Amino acid sequence: MTVNSLANLPYNEYPQAEFSKKAFYNISGYAYNSYNGAIKSYNEDMVQAKEEKRQLKLKNNEPFTVHISYFGVFDGHGGDKCSKFLKENMHKYLLESNILLKNPMEAIREAFKKAENEFYKIAVKNGKLEDKSGSCAVISLILNDILFSINLGDSRALYSRDAGKELRQITRDHKPNDEKEKARIESKG
Repeated sequence: MTVNSLANLPYNEYPQAEFSKKAFYNISGYAYNSYNGAIKSYNEDMVQAKEEKRQLKLKNNEPFTVHISYFGVFDGHGGDKCSKFLKENMHKYLLESNILLKNPMEAIREAFKKAENEFYKIAVKNGKLEDKSGSCAVISLILNDILFSINLGDSRALYSRDAGKELRQITRDHKPNDEKEKARIESKG
């Protein structure tokens, strides 16, 4: 989806987004928008932004800096315990991976698996479900100039350039009324 500018987004009826103009390497700022659903009066969503630099040595022993920017939005449901857990831990699981710079996609898969396994230990005690919360997740990971965006659920990530004059949706919502998502769900029985 390409949108000409932020003003043309169909989501402009939602409350003003939170934003930061703090630069992250070559990112001039970031923003997120979260709102309460129609049923509840509170919000279970959590947001996390992190950045770090890593020094590597190339084969010729030349130093090389990798700038890592991490952005996560966790859309909680059934309570906020899961979305809080993801906010506090997902970036650690991903950024501490020893394969992050060699195989970012596999590092992301491993981080999601670890998060699921660790939260399961919190939610289920002695074989009994103690916490019924869950969360969707959308994560953008930028390694220098390469963007990886991961979406599990119905949150979305957008990419903006030139102060919002160019805007692209970079993830696809996983909603059962989406034709591709409906076909995927039905193919699994």
